[in-house]
Formats: sequence, structure tokens, C-alpha cells
Amino acid sequence: MVGKFWQWASTLRLEEGAAAQQFERLTETAAGLLDEPAAAVLALSLASRSYSPTVEMFRQLERSEKAQLPAEQATKVMPGRPFAVVQGAQPVVVVDETQLAEAIAQAKSSVPAPVVVPLFEFDHRYGPNCDTCVTVVLYAHLGTTAFHRFHDVLSRMNGVNYVLRHSFDAESGNGVVGGLPTPMFLSGYGVEFALKSVEYKAIDDAATPKTTEAEEEVSVPTGVEDAPTVQPLDENDRFDEMTKTEIAALGHAAMTYVASSPDPLAALRYLSGGFPSFAVSLSKFRRNSTLVKQLFANQKFIAPEANTLLLNGRTLDPAEVDLFTLEDVLKEELLRLQQLRGIGLPLPVALHLLEEPLPPDQTHTLRFDLRSSSDAITYANNLETDMMYNRFYRSVNDIMRPTFGQFPYIAKNFFTTVVALNPSSSEGLDVARTLHFFLNQMVPMRVGIILATTGNRNGGGCTAGGDCAVSASPSVGVAVARVFHLFARTHGNGRLALFFLSQVAEFFEESHQGDVTLAHVEQAFLCAIFPVFGLQF
Repeated sequence: MVGKFWQWASTLRLEEGAAAQQFERLTETAAGLLDEPAAAVLALSLASRSYSPTVEMFRQLERSEKAQLPAEQATKVMPGRPFAVVQGAQPVVVVDETQLAEAIAQAKSSVPAPVVVPLFEFDHRYGPNCDTCVTVVLYAHLGTTAFHRFHDVLSRMNGVNYVLRHSFDAESGNGVVGGLPTPMFLSGYGVEFALKSVEYKAIDDAATPKTTEAEEEVSVPTGVEDAPTVQPLDENDRFDEMTKTEIAALGHAAMTYVASSPDPLAALRYLSGGFPSFAVSLSKFRRNSTLVKQLFANQKFIAPEANTLLLNGRTLDPAEVDLFTLEDVLKEELLRLQQLRGIGLPLPVALHLLEEPLPPDQTHTLRFDLRSSSDAITYANNLETDMMYNRFYRSVNDIMRPTFGQFPYIAKNFFTTVVALNPSSSEGLDVARTLHFFLNQMVPMRVGIILATTGNRNGGGCTAGGDCAVSASPSVGVAVARVFHLFARTHGNGRLALFFLSQVAEFFEESHQGDVTLAHVEQAFLCAIFPVFGLQF
């Protein structure tokens, strides 16, 4: 499964045309690969030009690459044309896609070991990273015919680290195919101030008829029907037609008007543009009793005249939030929502978890107590019930016995270690093997495991650079997790499940390969279920 970025890059076709037409074409292509919230955030990011620094950064990287090339290679680079740099004993520039195979073969034969090329986290990498493969960095304009010629060749090659960096010809028009020169590469956003008088008129209400105390009292209305469909309000400057009760309840009426509008933001902007002139017609607007009750409830924890911005339960300071900060927060929330949906949680449950408040001291850490849940943690042993611990002391008083620097050998779950590990990584497998060693040595400690696999349930995953691509590691992690839970849940044998993880680590270490493969998982599975292999767990 190819990541969404590469799906978009492979699908995008930009022909000669105006910049507006090309922009519509690329946004339509991206929207077809994203869900509605992600597409909306992308549109906001493009409108605010928040990716302009990234585009400029790639432009500077291209300049730096050209400056570091040998003189005979640098002369091959033509303005406005894509080029690939094949890293060997000496970097080789390829400007014709038909010469890629020959240049890569020469790079493999020129050095005994592949040249280590410094890459960045933001680089777009196609497929998993291979330590023994030749690295090819392509500088090309996305969507052009020349890019697709290079991409079609590189995406089909094996044994190559394919890296893409966006490029454009600055002299021909800031990356626009066909050339519309623009005076500035790094842009921001502008703000237009439309000044308007919002002065309130002083009105003598001495002649206003007196109202009863019940009318003057502003309370939560009961039995009031919800407001009808919002219609444009009539402008009227005659405040003397309003009673004191209507003036006092203007805030509630305005709140109902905005909340009941099909487009609340447009309604708020509509009211803010001329609120005094709308006051009379707004006072006749029926208030929503539910919203008023919620307003009174909010006033209990929000200070008077204070503004609070909540996003999925996350409190933001409106005075410190700008457009770019809001974009970052939206992207974080979308990423968390996708991760929760990726493990199979329904949308209402995922949204409920996102609304949990974050600790004030750790804004990116949210902890849940899962010790009482039998499905969250897989325990490999239990000192109180397993027969292998029958020789241990049973009394709690034996904890006072001298142990000379060791754990007290008592058949009680005094000491519990819970580890969250990635079964497709070498570090996670090393931890699993160490925990299995502790069990074999009968260390008086209960062991719990939480598998944290990368990717989704279908086996897709993402590389370190953030691009999802065809990779063995994510699918292997999902396969290991499924076999692990087969032993732990179906057969109720957490010790056997931990032994399976340790065997995956053993076969992976013996193979001397860079990544864990499905072959290692199959071998470990056979060792776990067939004792004829002579392995004890």
C-alpha cells in the first residue's frame, strides 16, 4: 500500500495553464485522497501559505546540492529540468531517466559499501530505508511530465533508496509551469481593516412604560421553543421601542441567533458588522432555553469578561492563538483521531478520548489507568497462582527476610513491570528477550506487555519521514501482534506469547538483516507450537 503523498504525486498531472487552474487541479486531486476534515485543514494551510517556508527550504537544498557537485557533474544540470543525484564514490548527475539503471549499477560497483547520505526527516522517501542500497535523490517539479518519467522508473527499482525533493525554476516563475513570474517566494497572509463607527446612541428611557418585577427579572426561560430558521434581520435604530428586559436579554438572543444559524461563523460576522442596528429585531428573537442553561453553567468556571477557546476539550488562550498555531493544533488533533480510528475505535469513542483534558504540566501526555482491564495488558506470569512459584514464601511477613540485594522470593505480585514495545523493531524485541530471561530465572516479578505496533490493522505504515509507503516492518508488526494475542487470548498462555516474541528476536539476530521479516515470524511461530523443535519455553 503506497502512502497518500505518493498516491497524490503519482496521480497529479499539471499541464500548461494558469496558476489558478493548476491550483484547483492539485487541490481536487488531494481532496480525493483525504477525508473531509483533513481536506479542510489542507485548504486552510494553503490559504495561509504555511508551507511556503518548506518550499523555500527545498529550494535552498537544491542550491546547496548544485554547489557541492563536481564541476563536470554540475554542468549537466539545466535550468527548469529535473535531475537525479546518484550517490556513489562520487555523486553522479542523471538528467535522462533512461540512464538511471546504468548510473546506479556503476555506483554499486564503485564502492564496497554504500555511501551514507545525510537525509532529513522532512524528505519524501519511497519505500523503507535500506542500509545496503544506493541512495538516489530526485529534484523535480511535482506534476510535470518530466517528473513522472523519472518517478515511473525509480518507483519500480529494487535496492534503491528513492528520495524526492521538490524543485522549481525560480527564473521561469516561482514553480508555475508555463511561467507566471511572482515577486516573492516566501509569503505570509494579509489583514484588511475595515473601519466602521459602532458608537451606541444615548436614549432617554424615562418615558418607557414601567414593567413588573417578573418582566425585569432575567432568568432561564422554560418551555420556550427553539428558534426558527435564521433570517436576515431588519435594521432599526429605535431603541426606545425596547423594554429593559429585552435589552438585558440581548446577549441571549444574539447567542441563539448565531447558534441556530446554518453557518454560525457567518452569522457572528453578520451581527458584529452592525449590532446596534439589529438590536430591535434581535430582541424579538426567541431564545433557546437549552443554550441559556448551558451559558449559565459555563459562567461557573469561566471568569466574567474572559474568552475561552476549547478544541476537543483542549483549552487554548485566544490572546496567544494565531492562524499558524491553530493549524498546528488542528493537525495534532487530526493525527490523534486517525491513530485512534486506526486501532478500530468507533468515531464517537475516539472523539470522547480526544475530549479528555490533558495534564497542565505535560501537554502531550495523556495517561489512562488500564490495570483493571484484562484486555489492555498481557501478563506472562502470576506469582500468586502459577505452579512454578510454589517454592516461594507465601506469607507477607517474609518480606522482612534479608535478601542481600535481591528481590524477596515471595509468591505475591509485589513487583510488576509493564512494558510497551514495538515488536517489529530490534529494540522492542531485545526488551522481550530480556523479559523472557527474567521469567526463566524465576525472578519474583510479574511481567506485563503492551504491544505498540506501527501502521494500521491492514498492514500499512509510515516511514520516519512521515510518508506512508510499501514497507515490511509495519505489516510484520501487525503479524507479530496477531500471533502474540493468539497465544495470550485464545489459548490463555501469556508465557507462551512472550516466548514467541523472544524467538522472533533470536531468528532476527541470527539472520543479520536490517528489518524483521515475515520469515522470522513464521519460524518463531513454529518453534512456539511444535515442541519437536526441541526448544523449551
